[in-house]
Amino acid sequence: MKNTHRYVDIFNKDGELLHKPRQKLQYLSIVIILSLFTALGALLFYIANARMSACPYDTTLDYHYNFDGTDAKIFELKLQNCKFQLPQLPQLIGGSYSAFLKISISTRFMGKIFQPEAQLTSNDISISEYFENGAQGVRYINISSLLSSSLYPTQIELTKAQDKRAIQKKSVQIQLKGKRVLFKDQPIQLILFKNQDIANSRILIIAPHPDDAEIAAFGLYSSLSIPNTARLSGNSKNIYIVTVTAG
Repeated sequence: MKNTHRYVDIFNKDGELLHKPRQKLQYLSIVIILSLFTALGALLFYIANARMSACPYDTTLDYHYNFDGTDAKIFELKLQNCKFQLPQLPQLIGGSYSAFLKISISTRFMGKIFQPEAQLTSNDISISEYFENGAQGVRYINISSLLSSSLYPTQIELTKAQDKRAIQKKSVQIQLKGKRVLFKDQPIQLILFKNQDIANSRILIIAPHPDDAEIAAFGLYSSLSIPNTARLSGNSKNIYIVTVTAG
């Protein structure tokens, strides 16, 4: 049966309008929607504050490091349109370096709830670095893997290269993309530290948990224990892992 129910205005015996059912329902719907938006906003702010307070420090403060008295090599670069050019430094070719990018960041609101992420891409290589929820100010991004594989080949790579002049003159551009974090055009710094040559050293890795050695140092001991490298360095039996755990 067809529903013929309709909202009608209700009058008293003197012809005065008492109320409009449809108008009341419209007001009620508006109140419910506003209440839901208010509750959602309050919940998001609560989650954001909870995530930010999880760190035992103020995530809106700059990171400060003093490199005076160290062997750090610092180069002034410029970030423009989320891109920057790595310098050509022939004197660093064949070495092994740890590289960090000093940059100022600004987290979006959703970065207070979900972890902010920076994606750096050079040629076909891409890495991701993460920041604290609500992070603001100066941060240092580890770009060592991009540097070693893109711009400054190792001595082994130089030995295998047929055209050493071409590999030494190679220039690399890095693209920076932020998820829930902004990178404005700004001066930035490339900070390099020359890694120690440990190919012929005895290496002991102490892990407080069964997989901590792999998480923290797999790149180190695997690169020195692979057959070719180990045979060349004579270090195949000088790498030890000690796992200290109660369970």
